[in-house]
Amino acid sequence: MTLVWSENSAYKSGKDLGRNVLDPYLSDAQLRREVILRMRSQFTPRKTVAEGNAEAMASLCGVTILVTILVGGAMVLTRFPGLFPGFGTSVSEAVLRTLPSQAVDPVLWGMVALLILVVALTVRSTRRAKASRKRARQRLANAAVAGAMDAIHRRRGVGTTRTAVPAPAGGFGAPAPRHYEITPLEAETLAAEWMRFMGESSAQTTAATGDGGIDVEGHFYVAQVKHYAGSVGVKDIREFAGVVNHDPRGRKGLFFTRTGYAPGALAFAEQSGIALFRYDAAAGTLQAVNTHAQRLQANGLG
Repeated sequence: MTLVWSENSAYKSGKDLGRNVLDPYLSDAQLRREVILRMRSQFTPRKTVAEGNAEAMASLCGVTILVTILVGGAMVLTRFPGLFPGFGTSVSEAVLRTLPSQAVDPVLWGMVALLILVVALTVRSTRRAKASRKRARQRLANAAVAGAMDAIHRRRGVGTTRTAVPAPAGGFGAPAPRHYEITPLEAETLAAEWMRFMGESSAQTTAATGDGGIDVEGHFYVAQVKHYAGSVGVKDIREFAGVVNHDPRGRKGLFFTRTGYAPGALAFAEQSGIALFRYDAAAGTLQAVNTHAQRLQANGLG
């Protein structure tokens, strides 16, 4: 059994599972359950910061308990040296040489108070560590599911071409191929054309208004376009999801790029409801990359 440590390795393992093992006609919900059932024993995320803090607090708690026991024992021997003749008297004399008799009790109760505080902090840090571990395992599960879905959808032949989504009656045609290298601004225009073609007839670029975090907007959807040479990372998806979540009109989010998406970005988009698309300007095609996009591809944006 291969242990899965990172989101990248989880995505690759999930993709292998989807490519070679799973039934390509499972529903998305069944696919998710099957991937998690088969791979959950492999999810071994690296130690989180919260887990490291919990271990440090546990060590501190152990030391505090030991010191408190020693101080308590010294106080008992100071009060009752006759309990252990010879040894008790020697300890009592040593303690009293170090501390005045009236200071022994405050030191003990101070240690007890410190112990209570350390125990409370240890319990809290342990709970945080468990929650952090759970979130880390969930991220690995999401990445594995995203990889399996990607492989399954490729086996099904899922993808969008210029004729895959029928234009609504009286609507807009599919964008024509661009047989030249388009600019980032032209990529935003292309995304707006695809949105209009899929049914969001009011889609317009925001280049003139400079609406922060939104490159194309319509009545029901907003989009961000990244004309990157490399893959879109999770940071871009996370930031755009924040913009969508705070949209005062409650519009849904679409993301367009010309290359692809990193495993972490795919997993986060599945979790946050962002539809991911990949356009090929030269071929005049649009591919629905994740399940949210495929659903919109099938049903349209209208």
